[in-house]
Amino acid sequence: MNKNHLDELIGLLLDDSIDETQINELVAIISDDSAALQQLREQLILSDRLSQYEDDLRSEASFLAAIETRLVASESGSQFISNVIRSAELPKSNQPDSKTSNWLLLVTSVAAGALAASLFLMVFFKPSVPPANTTVTQLEEPTDDGVAVLTKAVDAVWNDENSPAVGVPISPQDIRLSSGLVQLEFYNGANVIIEGPAHLELIDSETVICHFGKVRARVPQHAQGFTILSPGVELVDLGTEFGMEVSQDGNTSVHVFEGKVELYDLDSDRDMNSRRELLAGDAVEVAMAGETRSIEVEESTFVSVVKLDEMELKSQQERFLRWKELSVKIANDERAIAYYSFQTESTTSRVLENQTAENSNHLDGTIVGSSWAEGRWPGKQSLEFKRPSDRVRVHIPGEFKSLTFAAWVRVDGLDRKFNTLMLTDEFDPGEPHWQINREGQLILGVNHPDQKAHDYKSPTIINLQNLGQWIFLATVFDADNSTVSHFLNGKMISEEALMGSTMLKIGNAEIGNWGVPISKTRAAIRNFNGRIDEMMIFDAAIADREIRSMYRIGRSR
Repeated sequence: MNKNHLDELIGLLLDDSIDETQINELVAIISDDSAALQQLREQLILSDRLSQYEDDLRSEASFLAAIETRLVASESGSQFISNVIRSAELPKSNQPDSKTSNWLLLVTSVAAGALAASLFLMVFFKPSVPPANTTVTQLEEPTDDGVAVLTKAVDAVWNDENSPAVGVPISPQDIRLSSGLVQLEFYNGANVIIEGPAHLELIDSETVICHFGKVRARVPQHAQGFTILSPGVELVDLGTEFGMEVSQDGNTSVHVFEGKVELYDLDSDRDMNSRRELLAGDAVEVAMAGETRSIEVEESTFVSVVKLDEMELKSQQERFLRWKELSVKIANDERAIAYYSFQTESTTSRVLENQTAENSNHLDGTIVGSSWAEGRWPGKQSLEFKRPSDRVRVHIPGEFKSLTFAAWVRVDGLDRKFNTLMLTDEFDPGEPHWQINREGQLILGVNHPDQKAHDYKSPTIINLQNLGQWIFLATVFDADNSTVSHFLNGKMISEEALMGSTMLKIGNAEIGNWGVPISKTRAAIRNFNGRIDEMMIFDAAIADREIRSMYRIGRSR
């Protein structure tokens, strides 16, 4: 085999300038040479990954279709060839863009020969052979059972340990708030502010039961019909703003600030005989037994959206100040070998300053590509990582018996097979790789010198529900107890026994990406997609209670 000629043919294929004769040459070469086949496989996979980010001509529809076809192919190898060939025969209106045409030509050429079932599938998959009557099923579309999203929380204390998180969709469930304020935005457009103590039950995107507590609702015209039930009355909104307070003994007061609402006796199936209409400026109190009396409207006793915004800003400023005090303590902690607060006086700076007093500025990082952005609070900075070039170069010398990694991050997407938090340039014995995989698992990969390299994985913790939210991640490599533990928002989520003893070392490494390409080789794309606004590394196994404290003080809401 002429290696230069093989390189030339693969290059023509990747550039979409290969003709049918040259495709036949390529097929002939790789059918007789396993090394050539492996080279083609690696180039195709790498090119396909790069094209997701670098090729503006590749249409979103064709890329998503390719992904779906490949996933199906992992279960049905032979059917995959048929699907691709059929796609080449579609009417012109359904043809993929020109960027994919030569790929189909290659598949068609290969499929036409004896290599149809082995070559192309070997390039991309290791499929099992399906029964002859296998049918291809469409991939199920992800679903969402949410009815509202929690958008604000001020000093909120929940009865339930598994309380809703800000920014996360909420499915039908009980909402039990001991104190504080929260805002729910329902999928139909209604905005509801809840003041604790309160107990509400979310039925769907248009119906809520208020068992007790105080709520203020703003319902736009397109959300007319939004309904709140109390122990003694059913309120149907007609596009307005109102307040409702339900006492512990079940008495209900309704105050209309704008527009109009209708009240019905509970369980009357909205019988018109029980219908009462309230206009702006009206207020009534309805007893459990059904008696109704007029009262003075009291808008000031219900927190408005504007007031809640002011309270949230003040709360964030107070949290920011408490975090600054914690930041100083971390910087002076003798166990902290590197501490990056991501707080800078100049957002034009290309230096990520290390704050630890012990190691001073020789552990400063160099920012490459990444841009400064807002962090967890107004006034807090972060770095945004989006492109394969975005990274922070660091060098951390020394060897360590135990290590703790911790960071505040906002994950915007899991676009890569591995999404970097911090990776050493190489993966030599003793070097750790801290990252998140495509399945949303937190991973500490360690190359044990006396064992094979091992990935210590958490369960899936990143999903569609918490993308775009600030979360606190921590991983503890504890040599004394021979464990690796992963934490999410101050809570341990997994613990695994060490595979072997080793002294850890970091050396040249990157935050948010992996390695510098050497010579003309291409590097795997592992850049983080999102923002990081704090990262710390300790040469000790930090205790669970300390990690919980870091989260409690540092959380954004």
